[in-house]
Amino acid sequence: MSVPRGKQKESVVIPEMLIQAVRIENGALTFSDESLEPPLSIPLRQIDFQATHLSLEKPFPFAGKASLWADQQNIAVNGDIVLDLANAQVNLQRVKLETGLSLLRLRMLPFYGVLQEQLSLEGECEGELSLDDITMRIGREGVSAFSANGELRAGRLNSGLLKAPLEDIQSRFHVDESNIAINELIVSLAAGTLGAQGRWSDYGKSNLLIFDLKIDGVQLGELVPRANMPVLSENGKPLEFEGGVYAIFDAEGHGAQIPELRETLKGDGSLEIRGGKLLNINFLRFVLDKLSFIPDLVQNIQENLPPRYKKGLQSDETVLERVASTIQLKDQALYFSAELQAEGFTVTASGNLDFDQNLALTADFFIAEDLARSMNASVPELSYLLDANRRIHVPFKSYDGKLQNIRIYPDVEELAAKVMQSRGKDELKKAIFRALDIEESPVPTPQTQGQPPAQGEVAPPEELRPEEILIDGIFDAIFKGKETP
Repeated sequence: MSVPRGKQKESVVIPEMLIQAVRIENGALTFSDESLEPPLSIPLRQIDFQATHLSLEKPFPFAGKASLWADQQNIAVNGDIVLDLANAQVNLQRVKLETGLSLLRLRMLPFYGVLQEQLSLEGECEGELSLDDITMRIGREGVSAFSANGELRAGRLNSGLLKAPLEDIQSRFHVDESNIAINELIVSLAAGTLGAQGRWSDYGKSNLLIFDLKIDGVQLGELVPRANMPVLSENGKPLEFEGGVYAIFDAEGHGAQIPELRETLKGDGSLEIRGGKLLNINFLRFVLDKLSFIPDLVQNIQENLPPRYKKGLQSDETVLERVASTIQLKDQALYFSAELQAEGFTVTASGNLDFDQNLALTADFFIAEDLARSMNASVPELSYLLDANRRIHVPFKSYDGKLQNIRIYPDVEELAAKVMQSRGKDELKKAIFRALDIEESPVPTPQTQGQPPAQGEVAPPEELRPEEILIDGIFDAIFKGKETP
């Protein structure tokens, strides 16, 4: 079948390629991604490039070296180039890129300020980063397609927030033009490990971030910098911690910019400390010493203490039997509820810590029932601090301030007022009853109130005479702020 001459399609004539090789030395090139705010600039310097066996019809190899945010060449790349003249595109195939992070100057990074503010980075980093199976399509509008598999080996990073560095960082990830998937991230830290998986989708636009974090056996003694906390110091030595941290945490958020991402981040998790210990402080003795409105409290209670408690009270450290906490991330802060158990006492705490390290904390200290009973036998005033479970309850002062300036101590004013008020109320009632020649009903004393009846006995009803009810009502109005009818 013949085609009319006027309708014959002219064939594209490609001239013969006469150039066999291209070489560039000490070149410079800058990529700019204006989809981000502010735009991301990637300046390549000291470029050495070579391509051989150039062809317009088939792939030809290339290799190059360059410096990126470094004082010397720190990137090596090789692969194949495919020219697509019909679509005005250049395709890169089977490309491999390698870089040594020890040559990277962190302060030259465009986002270094954010990293320094959030992570307190110190010094330089180490590690070997490679990208394999890179494919890239470059046209008139810039990079229209990109894909690569990445691996980080033997990474190392220092942070001012931690006493120990992040070491032996290993990671496998996949990245394309709009997503980064971290398939595995393992970090050695303070004799334990951190593990994470996550995904950053549609970065530069909606920025959906999802990640899972697991902490396994990180040792507090090697993790937290020593801090001299005078309020917890009994011997002039800094407070130190021991124990392994085990935690899981899941979170997600989205936002085109960091402020929006911070606002939308939310998640929850749990934390546990095993083998915990506080060094250079006996926390029970510390609390009792602060109850200065009861003179010589520690010396007086030791006489009636069971041997195990007496020995524990003389120690210069605190062994923690259990430390557990739940964590929730919302409204740009970590909200937590924690319980700490040791021999003879329990501490409960709750509060929140925001991204600027502002801490709001409330805590309560409870002395176990059997230990409280021994203490009451020596110091009757402590009976006024008993709760419904026959434990001595010592509230702590609420704290609201910077995390690094935290101070924890009993609310002595509230405790003293409670003891004086309760003791004064009892003494005044006795005086009124004596003046009116009224015999009090056998109501329970502070030492026996709330105790169950002996085995085989039935607790008698606590019936008060009308005059006693009237007087008790008046005292309730005076001491509890109620109005009398």
